[in-house]
Amino acid sequence: MIKILNFFANILSFIIYPIYGFVKNYGLAVILFTIIVKIILFPLGIKQQKTTVKTKKIRPELERIQAKYKNDKEKLNEETMKLYQKYNINPMGGCLPLLIQLPILLGLYRIIQSPITWFFRKTPAVYINDMINSGEMAKAEVIEKLEKVASIDNVDISSFTEINDILGAMAKGVKNFEIEIASEFNLINFDLLGIDLSRTPDIKNFSILWIIPVLATGSAFFSNWVSKKLNSMSEEQAQQMKTMNLIMPLMTAVFTFTLSAGIGLYWFVSTMLSVLQMVILTKYFDKKYANMDFGINDKKGKGKNK
Repeated sequence: MIKILNFFANILSFIIYPIYGFVKNYGLAVILFTIIVKIILFPLGIKQQKTTVKTKKIRPELERIQAKYKNDKEKLNEETMKLYQKYNINPMGGCLPLLIQLPILLGLYRIIQSPITWFFRKTPAVYINDMINSGEMAKAEVIEKLEKVASIDNVDISSFTEINDILGAMAKGVKNFEIEIASEFNLINFDLLGIDLSRTPDIKNFSILWIIPVLATGSAFFSNWVSKKLNSMSEEQAQQMKTMNLIMPLMTAVFTFTLSAGIGLYWFVSTMLSVLQMVILTKYFDKKYANMDFGINDKKGKGKNK
């Protein structure tokens, strides 16, 4: 699993590494990273929304087929696929952007958990030894700071004298090892509007960090509401989606209360950008296909409306 996370993190680090080098702020780097990823994935977003709008346009014909062949599942599936093929619709086309989000989240999780390795493309050992060798910090001062970090999880490093050995012991015993070191040595600016994005919101103790999971969860509910309004779902479809529309925001709440706030920030920004993209593209394709005949009133089905 670690190898998979590192693989995705290595790819994404080529984007976030220069971004952080430019803005010097963790939160801004995550926001800009999210925007750039959305731009890269925009062609897939176009395809997804095009499929959604075209599916909405053929819904009357689809419902007619479902009513006609409700007692013949084989014929129903056959006629449904013919309808999709006729208008060049891939019913699974909307799933690809969602599937791509998973490796991005996995990679970003690894980057956020190991910010020294991926933001600077150096291991903590290399970075700290470089600081000592350059005279930026004395070895004794470095060890003193590392002891302070180690004390967080009661890791005993008193038997070690070499930096590499100390860091090796800490990596095994200190939770959020690199985040704690980056924070203690002031290597990364985790602050965004007074919120320390290196920390994990604690559901048992109210703090300003709660704003991240609240925004992320709220954006998930908002996204579902906008999608329902734009796509004009039938009563049956609305019922089918009701459970999913509740589960996804709740999952968002769970994840953003158990992962560092940086992940929650990405989740919120990504969701809001997706909503904006959905609104713009839906209006565009609704207008484009407004006067097109999708074969609903014409049995011959004039044109495939690509």
